[in-house]
Amino acid sequence: MDLEEFCCAICLETLYKPAVSHCGHCFCFWCFHHGMSNLGSSHCPLCRAELRHLPAICEPLHAYICATFPARAAERAAATKLEERQSWHAEAPEPRPLAGAGTAASFACAGCGGLAAPPAVLTCGHVVHARRGGGGCPVDGCVGQAPEGGLAPCGLIDAILRKELSAEEYAAASACGCERVRRERGGPPAEALVGREVQLRSLRTEDGRAVEGVTGVVVGEEAGELVVEVSVESREVRVPAEHVSLVEAARSAEESYVHFGRGCDGCGVYPVVGRCYRCADCSEAIGYDLCGSCYDAGVHTRDAPSGRFNQAHKPEHNLVEVRQVVTVVHQLQRAHPELSLEQIVTLVNAHVAEHQN
Repeated sequence: MDLEEFCCAICLETLYKPAVSHCGHCFCFWCFHHGMSNLGSSHCPLCRAELRHLPAICEPLHAYICATFPARAAERAAATKLEERQSWHAEAPEPRPLAGAGTAASFACAGCGGLAAPPAVLTCGHVVHARRGGGGCPVDGCVGQAPEGGLAPCGLIDAILRKELSAEEYAAASACGCERVRRERGGPPAEALVGREVQLRSLRTEDGRAVEGVTGVVVGEEAGELVVEVSVESREVRVPAEHVSLVEAARSAEESYVHFGRGCDGCGVYPVVGRCYRCADCSEAIGYDLCGSCYDAGVHTRDAPSGRFNQAHKPEHNLVEVRQVVTVVHQLQRAHPELSLEQIVTLVNAHVAEHQN
């Protein structure tokens, strides 16, 4: 493949520290970041697919480019580091050296270890089989995600595999991947799960209540379905009837609150919606933030909890919840849910300009 095929569609330079969207398109990490909206969901500049996460660097693709075009990669590294110091005052993480860089073998599925054909990339940067569909990253402790609709194959990585492999080798790898994905979706046999604790997404109790996040223990199998023993703690909260709608409205407002300009250093969601936590001890200007889900998962307490921008965060650091300050933009967002945040900001700016003139 020629160097021109590894061109970022935003800056038109050779890809450096590439990030891959769930729609399968590749951009430089910083180009991806600067192209995202800090007000709400963003869109791919090539296909207009909705983007809600800033992906981590795809290390196998970065290693392949550096191994295949070392001189050009060194030039891009020097230029990017200079711009990071002078303009952005932050830096993207340095990808780890990978075995097999520059070969098809480096694009192994993070879940099964087989060649990922056709390949797709999760928000964490891990390469997986495109046929895995939605869900989380198969790597233990990783909070990478895929949209519910599934992942689109990464065209650039797929082109690399087709170049490095013969048609027969690619077909064999793809067929093997299909079988692995089928087994993965089928899951382990019930007897292997007996006695293990499992997390249920939701559960409806006998009195009709919907309960989420229930933990139970597998006790057996019946008619092809797992039998899970759960214990749902019943808690009563007494609220005057006339206040119920106000309570629900307040809860909904908290869960839908947008933290403009704050992204999650765990899963990469940008901007964070709902609860948000900021590290009180990280000294970098860009800060270290987590969404509520990543905070609950303990991402900040792990051995190597580096953020999207190479922050020197440590497990012993203290995180505090970011207070939700309701601005006029938030109020207009609730009053006019049919408008995008960009449209609301445009209207506010026009209103301010009109009164200034």
